Amino acid sequence: MFRRAALLIPTLAWVAVAGAAEIEPPVRNLPVLLVTIDTLRADRLESEAVMPHLRRLASKGVSFSNARAVTPLTLPSHTTILTGLGVSRHGVRDNIGYRVPEDLPFLAGLFQEAGFATGAFIGGYPLVSEFGLDSGFERYDDYLDSSPLGGSAGHTERRAEDVVDAALGWVRDTAGRPWFLWVHLYDPHEPYGAPDAFEHPARHPYDREVAYTDAALGRLLAGLESATAGRMIALVTADHGEMLGEHGEATHGVFLYEGALKVPLVLAYPGAPAGHVDSRPATLADIAPTLAESAGLQAVPGLDGRSLLKLPKDRAAYIESIHGRRRYGWAPLYGYIDWPLKYIAAPAPELYDLVKDPDERRNLITKRNRQRYASKSRRMQSGMRAPSDTAEIAGDLEKLAGLGYTGGGVAAADTEVLDDRPRPDPKTRIQALPAVAAGLKLMASGDDQGAIRELLKGRRFDPDNLVVLNNLGILSLRGGDGEAAVGYFKQGLRRDPSADNIASNLGLALSRLGRHEEAVAAFRTALEVNPRFLAARFNLAVALHRMGGDVAARRELEAIRREDAEFPGLDEMMKILVAGEGSDPVQ
Repeated sequence: MFRRAALLIPTLAWVAVAGAAEIEPPVRNLPVLLVTIDTLRADRLESEAVMPHLRRLASKGVSFSNARAVTPLTLPSHTTILTGLGVSRHGVRDNIGYRVPEDLPFLAGLFQEAGFATGAFIGGYPLVSEFGLDSGFERYDDYLDSSPLGGSAGHTERRAEDVVDAALGWVRDTAGRPWFLWVHLYDPHEPYGAPDAFEHPARHPYDREVAYTDAALGRLLAGLESATAGRMIALVTADHGEMLGEHGEATHGVFLYEGALKVPLVLAYPGAPAGHVDSRPATLADIAPTLAESAGLQAVPGLDGRSLLKLPKDRAAYIESIHGRRRYGWAPLYGYIDWPLKYIAAPAPELYDLVKDPDERRNLITKRNRQRYASKSRRMQSGMRAPSDTAEIAGDLEKLAGLGYTGGGVAAADTEVLDDRPRPDPKTRIQALPAVAAGLKLMASGDDQGAIRELLKGRRFDPDNLVVLNNLGILSLRGGDGEAAVGYFKQGLRRDPSADNIASNLGLALSRLGRHEEAVAAFRTALEVNPRFLAARFNLAVALHRMGGDVAARRELEAIRREDAEFPGLDEMMKILVAGEGSDPVQ
């Protein structure tokens, strides 16, 4: 297990100030920079060896030492950053199956209305424009050219140095207008791997990639400081942290412990109180109102966040991850932080005092207090927004799978996904994940037999894990054993009837066995859960055609055409139906 103490040197010699005093705001109408570093733990800011450039920025401004994400997932967390709304308010609750609603109060839109040039430069696939965070940006550069996953997953990220080059070029072209620039640096995300040419003494590959990202950040800050003569507002943070083996989780997404939620947050501007450390509780929802106020923009009423310039001393923040539920079929986790207490609702609920027990080792839940904390957590879910849209994901599953994000279910409706029925506690199943992760990597590299061995190891710890069952089914199909594939997919659906992609895969397996009537039923199951699952609808049309139901098949194809007239294979399949002959493509 890699512990937090590794590579850390004595903490920053800044003066920490708590309380409710306001921080003097910056001069208005300055250029504004927002940098989000993906998967960056808060404790890495303590190391001069790992993050000298972010420490230098912090020495010129304010560091918020008690800042947290409200979810350990990239798309939901960035939606919070760019709107000032928590997960329950904006409704984006996982990286897959969600599209950001268009009616949110986007920070970029406020800057655009105020006459600022607005640009975003993205380093990782979960934030590409099709997921909806491009609203309000005149330039949304999500060009990805790197494939660290290998295999056929396609391009999923762009190196920090290349993101910085693109961002600096855009600033040079803004022709003297004030600008709002968002730069997303994805590199610390797993799989860790700094460029070979980057030399650094860090032993752990995560720290080496953090150091590489910090070097790119330093070049970005130097270039922008030169372009603005040092007169800009800069805020640097992370969307979430990384567990690095703490509590048994290697990366992030499942647990709500401090390694995944606590993040660095640094705000610097001309006249900022240099080296000030503010220990009041903050969340990423506070960023949008802070930058809006700093730039003199009209405040948006009703946000969950508060300006960092005048944070209240006490408030509770709702936290959540449904990722373990949707990916593995485990119980979802949710709760709240009411400083210094953190409550996590789970089959075995948890309560920690983060001041006395920052490593979250002493669970304070008792029979007497359990109901009180559970009731408050449920009250904080009231008014939870249902997803307004679900992203069509069929063509993107392989990319997201390689990043550790795909699962069995679809977008969660209201609170149903939180308490729909008893599920395994992630704490009792987390030991399955190393073998599962190894199996997925081997599968992506084309080593199917090795993948099967690892996935079966994971299954010993978690017999009906959705990822394991789904991928064992896929591997069985690859190996020509359709009956085994059907068995795995059916077991997955028994575990979770809302697993739309498993239902669709079951349909494919049944089709290959010539069991078209059963395949039609499976595809319809997937579409009942997710009506916008176009690949399942296409395959339903193929199965109906093979049964002689061409009229019904054409209805399904017309429904696809209304959603996506360029869907792959659509025109070819329509011609087959019209001609009444020929071979059928299978999507």
